[in-house]
Amino acid sequence: LIYTSPFHCVAKTRSMQQRRVTTWLCIVAVLVVDAQIVPPARPVEYDCPLKELALERALDVLAGTSNTNAHGYKQLISAGLKLGECSANAKNAEHFPSLQPKPSMFKAHASEYKYTCYVSADGSDSNSGTIDSPFATLDRALLATRFQSGGAYNTSIQILPGTLYLQHTVTLTAQDSGVTIMSANTSRQAVLSGAVSLSALAWQPSNLFASGVMMAALPDGVDLSNAQKGLQLHIDGVPYVAARWPNANPLYDLFPAGFSNTPVSYWKDPNSPPSAQAINVSEPVLPYKAVYNTYQHSAINPLVWHVGKGVGGATLANVDIVPANLTGGIAVHWDGSVHQGTIPYHDQWMIYGYQVISQSFNTTANATTLEFGDGGWQGSNPDEGDSSRALFVYNAQGALDVPGEYWIDAATRTIHVYPNNTKLSSDTKLELSQLRTVLRVLGTPSAPVIDFSLVNVAVTGTRPTFMDHYERPFTNTNGWSYFRGAAVELEGVETAVVTGCSFQWLGGNAVLLSRYTRNVVVRDSDFSFIGDSGILSVGQLNLIDGTAVAYPNNTLVERCLFHDLGLIAKQVAAFSQYGSAHTTLQHLVAFNLPRAAINWGDAFAGGHLLTKSVLFECVRESADHGAFNSWGREPILFVDTASVPNKVTVIPRYNTISRNLIIAAGGTLSNLDHDDGSSRYNDTFNVLAYAGAKNYLGNQKVASNSLFLFPDLGVMKQNCYFSDGPFNSTWGESFTSNICLLSESLNPGKAYAASTPVCSTSSTLACTASHNNQYFVNSTTQQLLWQLQDGLVGLSKMQSVNLETASNITTSLPSPTQVMNMARTILSMS
Repeated sequence: LIYTSPFHCVAKTRSMQQRRVTTWLCIVAVLVVDAQIVPPARPVEYDCPLKELALERALDVLAGTSNTNAHGYKQLISAGLKLGECSANAKNAEHFPSLQPKPSMFKAHASEYKYTCYVSADGSDSNSGTIDSPFATLDRALLATRFQSGGAYNTSIQILPGTLYLQHTVTLTAQDSGVTIMSANTSRQAVLSGAVSLSALAWQPSNLFASGVMMAALPDGVDLSNAQKGLQLHIDGVPYVAARWPNANPLYDLFPAGFSNTPVSYWKDPNSPPSAQAINVSEPVLPYKAVYNTYQHSAINPLVWHVGKGVGGATLANVDIVPANLTGGIAVHWDGSVHQGTIPYHDQWMIYGYQVISQSFNTTANATTLEFGDGGWQGSNPDEGDSSRALFVYNAQGALDVPGEYWIDAATRTIHVYPNNTKLSSDTKLELSQLRTVLRVLGTPSAPVIDFSLVNVAVTGTRPTFMDHYERPFTNTNGWSYFRGAAVELEGVETAVVTGCSFQWLGGNAVLLSRYTRNVVVRDSDFSFIGDSGILSVGQLNLIDGTAVAYPNNTLVERCLFHDLGLIAKQVAAFSQYGSAHTTLQHLVAFNLPRAAINWGDAFAGGHLLTKSVLFECVRESADHGAFNSWGREPILFVDTASVPNKVTVIPRYNTISRNLIIAAGGTLSNLDHDDGSSRYNDTFNVLAYAGAKNYLGNQKVASNSLFLFPDLGVMKQNCYFSDGPFNSTWGESFTSNICLLSESLNPGKAYAASTPVCSTSSTLACTASHNNQYFVNSTTQQLLWQLQDGLVGLSKMQSVNLETASNITTSLPSPTQVMNMARTILSMS
């Protein structure tokens, strides 16, 4: 994989065992890698037309983007879909026209603003700020806009072509309301980098490593205070790996590649847990039947909640394969369990990282012991470290042993590099991440930043935040945790727009909407090669009280492309939210993620919409999940601003998921994975391939008017729909007017329409209301069965108890052309 810079690459494709790496049009790469869980074989005669439809749909939903990278989107999406694996008779990417960027709706000329100043990497802060005499820093430009008559309203800061390497985070406050930061060249993105650019280093053979490793002293101005947490490095545009054992590259080595295969045993964190005060609230409760209808919390300092709940270290057998000098590195392991069966899989849910503070070995036992220090906050389940959890260590001196790796010795301020097919010289350019945040737009509810815009700018070079303290959401005590920080942070803002931007090669989250935000729009932007999530939206609840204003409201994300996220953290998403209200996600394309593409983490407020999007190649490094994931583990108080008069309630507004095309991959359980108490969803007019509809401990969800394509070829479940949990978790569930195609490759002679173990033909109160569905099976000898509490039953038995009324079974499959026409109708495609 050859790069000329983090934003420009040379077109090249090569095969490497089971991975294919492709770069396109000197924009950026997409990495085509097989997921760790291989699903059953999919019928090529349907799968290839489906992928072609997905490419067509993706280009359709992104049409109209103003992003200057848009002309390369077709090739990126085609490669991600693996269309090259389809037969020569299938349509290829060339059949579809490339996207052409449309002019931005934003004012582009200086004459359209009350005041405009210019910034250039070649400028000077003593200049006048004109296009011929530009400033050197954004800070100086902001100072100039603030002193305009009437403040910064309707002013612009235009960045001339090139890269601004920022020495510190640029912060905007209420006095910067009305300012637009944009590229001066409408056809080319200017770059804001959180890295430092280094050249003219004096390279020499390393005094710590064997032949081939080179070292150089780092200038005094390079901040190494976070070097032990890991920094990102590009050398002449090529990304390097912080020295890792076992050897792997997170760009294309997916779990279990790059994890130790030696037996591991863990021991509990010896520290005492922090003091906690249990809080039980008996009311208000949800006024309908639900599993999660009460509140149970423990008030703990959110920065130390994980102490005493993780592991204290690990012992690895076969000491001869474990290198010495791993102390100071970061040990990482997945949680989850190994499942055997027709399709074995490892259902990782979260990933944890710890600083290695000591290393020892026992020659008699032939075992290495690693003692862990700070860490363990990256997931909110207690980290018990069972023996099935393999690990790796990175950013460690003892792991530097192959080309493409580096290690920084902060004590001596030296960098040690094993060059990757290139000679290091004084002309070699290093870009080393320094800043966690490039832009921080920070107001308050009483003094917000209003009308801020970021237009046609690329953001890169931030440092990883995996080893910074994560927060645990009070409303999701057994799910994700998150880091409240990003390359671009928005807090205390009203009516902000991020449009036409690119976020690439970032160590943490790309964009953060934190606490009080109103009417934020992220549009026409792309996100790739990111350590954590693309967009994170998180409010600040007071335990179960969300009645204050500190939450994102009325957020719109549209016409955005996300791919190759979660390179460091794994509990990530293209868009993830907690404590957020009335979010609209539309016209999105997301692929190549370790977990979900979209995560809605709680039942706060509701009123969310996901529509006209294409999601595929998600859940690539885990299982028991979906391209979309939701939770609703407990009710949350909030002010329903849509009611007249406004009222405090715990009943969220309905959420809608419609007109989406989702293709399951990896360990997908359900494409729309409504987990743990998810309630009040209307899933309608979706095309969902290789996984069925799901309810687990939730209620009041509708799955209707959708096409389920071969859900029996999934990894974990093989049904059109399934519902699990006690009786009161199925209240208000329905599966109606859907089309479901079933194969018989895994269960010859049988197909399963549903799995509803809480449903009984003797008492249908706990059954999912299913009616007017059309089921297609592969042959006249194939039985279609429903798995109920009282055993397997057929359609006639279901209809005798007023379930599956007006449903029918066809004993032959429609042709691929007919199926694609069904999909087009459901998606409203011409």
